[in-house]
Amino acid sequence: MNLTLNGAWNWLFFRLHRPWIAAAECAAITVSSADLVRRVGATDRRTGWALAPYPAWCGFATVLNIAIAWLNRGRR
Repeated sequence: MNLTLNGAWNWLFFRLHRPWIAAAECAAITVSSADLVRRVGATDRRTGWALAPYPAWCGFATVLNIAIAWLNRGRR
């Protein structure tokens, strides 16, 4: 699921030039990544901790995506 969401974000942002929809998609990736860390951490604590930066990065990427969408509002 996470891989599909990541691929869809690239398509929405770069191919279709839909930064607001891509931002929503990026938020979904963040939630999916946090859930991935939770599920993996329940099975293997060390691996869960190793994955912990991933949803943090996705959260930052969501904020960055929103900033780009905001700066480009009205250009289309």
